[in-house]
Amino acid sequence: MKKQQIITAIMVIAIFTVVVSLYRGMMRGENDSSSDESETVTIYYAEDGSEEPSITIWTEIPDGEVEDGEIDITYTVTPGRGAAVKKIYCLINGNVERRLYTYGDPDIKLSEGTVLLVSGIKNNIVFYVEDTNGRTAEFATENPPHYEFPDRPSYDESQLRPSRRGGNSQYVMDWLILATEDDMTDEEVMEMIEDIGGEIINKLSIIDLYVIQVPKSNEEELEAMCKQLEAKYEDQIAYADLYYIGGLTLYKTDDSWWSETPISNEVNGLNETEDIFRSI
Repeated sequence: MKKQQIITAIMVIAIFTVVVSLYRGMMRGENDSSSDESETVTIYYAEDGSEEPSITIWTEIPDGEVEDGEIDITYTVTPGRGAAVKKIYCLINGNVERRLYTYGDPDIKLSEGTVLLVSGIKNNIVFYVEDTNGRTAEFATENPPHYEFPDRPSYDESQLRPSRRGGNSQYVMDWLILATEDDMTDEEVMEMIEDIGGEIINKLSIIDLYVIQVPKSNEEELEAMCKQLEAKYEDQIAYADLYYIGGLTLYKTDDSWWSETPISNEVNGLNETEDIFRSI
């Protein structure tokens, strides 16, 4: 009887060991990743190794004045032994958080991300990783970039005409607003607007928003230009509209970063008589 109990116990332990091994193999298969285009290797789950997590930022953070309010970064991160990566984020000046990764997010590649800078200050950036064991590690950058929203291009009363929308709404008769999809260059935007005689006169890089100068036109003609651009470049253009003064025109997006973008706070505080684009 005792011998049979020992054999049963050994079988239970063996089955348990197999189950644990299969589970760990599945975790590694699902979570370990490497990029064909980069030597960056990311480990979501660490079966062995150090008890402490680690994070290394490979991208050199620019120092001083920068024209672009977002910095694309690559990094390597490792959780502590027996843990998975729970979240990766950075703090700007110790209080503004920018989330790069949250455990289980299927839409985020765990080796690269984008940091949105805060306008008007030096951005001292420290990156953090936290694993499911509650341990954290940090990577402090040396260079504090400084970003300023670009000044709005100036216009005078001769460029304004009353809008059909009524009230005190007016439009600039030779400007358009153009929002593009991510990763488009200024050169690509210039090629798109050549057909309507357009020229880039201002850009808000942080949300890929352009102010385009076009030949002086009435409201219907400007609306037709917008429809022409959106129809021809539907995969490249997210939004095109007139530059309205006195009314409220929102650039709508479902992107998660919008609520963390400094300009969103400005937009949320606007009333119906203010110019949403006064910052660009």
